[in-house]
Amino acid sequence: MLVLVLVVVAAILFGHGYLTDSTPEVVLAGALALLGIVLVLGQRWMESRRASSIATLPDADDDSDDHAQETVTSADVVFVPGRMTFHDPSCSAVAGKPASAAGRASLAAGGMKACRRCLPDSSSPPVADGQQER
Repeated sequence: MLVLVLVVVAAILFGHGYLTDSTPEVVLAGALALLGIVLVLGQRWMESRRASSIATLPDADDDSDDHAQETVTSADVVFVPGRMTFHDPSCSAVAGKPASAAGRASLAAGGMKACRRCLPDSSSPPVADGQQER
């Protein structure tokens, strides 16, 4: 929301500064636009760091190449990097998306929540397949 406000204010300042030949307004509009870009890039960087810190890494002592493609066991769950919900591997919410496998306990400890559609618990009602997950 803040970025949207910055873009609108920068556009208004730029338009007014351009029409009135006011260099300070044009420079201020450029600075606000640059600030908006920095905020967007910073937010994306933080989301990627959060997702990578939650993902579990393979064991360092497993050097065999035949395990390059891990299979998901029944105890594992999957998550889409950048999202804060983990799912059962068969959940329609992750179908066709680049999902990573991890342990449910480690993801929950990292602040992620279980999908209410495929992994309902007693504290939240399950979501129907056609409804949107919040």
